[in-house]
Amino acid sequence: MPLPMVHLLLAHMIGEKTKCENEGYFILGSIAPDSIHMRKGSNRVDKHKTHMFINGYGDRDSIAGNFALIKNALKRAEEAGYEEQQFVKGYCIHTMLDIFWINKIFNVLAGTLRAGAINFEEIRTVYYRETNFCDAEIYRGEEWVPRYRKTLEDIVPMGFEGLLSSEEVGLWRNEVIKKMERYENYDGPASHYITYKRILDFTENFSYMVIEKFGEMGYSL
Repeated sequence: MPLPMVHLLLAHMIGEKTKCENEGYFILGSIAPDSIHMRKGSNRVDKHKTHMFINGYGDRDSIAGNFALIKNALKRAEEAGYEEQQFVKGYCIHTMLDIFWINKIFNVLAGTLRAGAINFEEIRTVYYRETNFCDAEIYRGEEWVPRYRKTLEDIVPMGFEGLLSSEEVGLWRNEVIKKMERYENYDGPASHYITYKRILDFTENFSYMVIEKFGEMGYSL
């Protein structure tokens, strides 16, 4: 649900607080679940599967189910190599962010806009207008971005067994780099509801929650 720069922002904030800051596959993993968009004919069911969502993402049972699937994925990765472990960790923080973003950012925006009696498609239009502007602001305003972009450009794609192929991840990586290129000269309307500062504050607070949750599951970042 957040656009790519927000996922990379979270990876950076977690990386600053842990040992993942310079881990290329952790960075790649943080954008990888959205690679499902590169699969022809994919649908919402496919996205829920690749994002480890159970019965959607709006209630406590869904969140608990997401955490259970994350823990299983981390456990399976223990038997893999170091790079795959880092990739899976990045992948898992993406899915965690999506669930909490939907509930704390998107649903709040939708509730505000519904008060003006606009329909869901209009809400989506406003949402993506706001988030594209903020993604461009992150791209142009954060000092770590050139390093992360170079990492994505150079890295050999990796898949997630049973969910996504390395080809799909590679294609999505390329799309993210194209988005970055567009953000360099982005001149769309400024955001009003979802501001750059709000994203920074939300993501900073969420990064601590992710680190704590990983610890509760018995894993470090």
